[in-house]
Amino acid sequence: VLGLALTAAIALPGVATAQEAPPNGMRTPELRVHAITNATVVTKPGEKIENATIIIRDGVIEAVGADVRIPREARLWNAEGRTVYPGLIDAAVLVDIQGFEKSPGSHWNRLITPELHVGEFGVPDDSLRKSLRDIGITIAAVYPGRGILRGSGMVVSTAESTGQMTVYRPTGAMAAGLERTNGYPGSIMGSIALLRQTLHDAQWHEEAQRIWAEFPEQNEPPIRADSLVALQPVLAGTQSVLFQTGDELDLLRAAKVMDEFALRGMFLGSGLEFRRLREVVAAGRPIIVPVEFPDRPDVTSLASADNVNLSTMLTWE
Repeated sequence: VLGLALTAAIALPGVATAQEAPPNGMRTPELRVHAITNATVVTKPGEKIENATIIIRDGVIEAVGADVRIPREARLWNAEGRTVYPGLIDAAVLVDIQGFEKSPGSHWNRLITPELHVGEFGVPDDSLRKSLRDIGITIAAVYPGRGILRGSGMVVSTAESTGQMTVYRPTGAMAAGLERTNGYPGSIMGSIALLRQTLHDAQWHEEAQRIWAEFPEQNEPPIRADSLVALQPVLAGTQSVLFQTGDELDLLRAAKVMDEFALRGMFLGSGLEFRRLREVVAAGRPIIVPVEFPDRPDVTSLASADNVNLSTMLTWE
């Protein structure tokens, strides 16, 4: 799936993520197919097509080329004099969720919130979508950014209004990390212990539900545990995990936990993976690599060079 970035914005109706107030007057027809015509299309670096046509159906690019047949039902957008290029896709936008309240079935620790879903909290909001569009990002995978088991993300377009947003994947990966607090857990060891215990509890809860469903007269029903129920797709392998790592050691620690519970998933890397590259490669999982590279160390004089250690130089290189 490609997003579109235009040098002059063209608003394309898509799949709405929330209902908006009905218009006071004639309703604008919601067309599913659009054709951008007469555009200069950059298909990849160094290659472009003049006088090209782009067909978009249900928010997804269906065809691009100079000799593309335009469907009869398509709405035409004349892009003469404009350049269209593939929009960037941000694979992991982390956001703070405001307004989430624990229910009676939530986990006792506030860092465990797997039942949370970013789509229920108006994420991404207008300001976030605008900031992403301003740097050319047209599609974003958005995830909760705080906690250990943080909740599910989603993949959406960064359209100007919520009514124009296209939802490419309503439920994405389960976000995770090794966050610590001033209470418990207050260390990486504690975070790993809480993570493993919660996954074990989720396995136990699933088995308890199965036994109670099969023998309801001989057993008490399991306690309400929304957080543990929300982890069932993760344990079953139908939902992957996006594990944020603070450094290469965090990645290797997370990899051991994911292997222990046979979890599908990937890492949101730190950029420091080169320090244990052999072990990181052996972990055998995809890594989303950050593009926020470190600043070049100041070695313009002997005095400034003395303040730059080897680790800083290796990280920059």
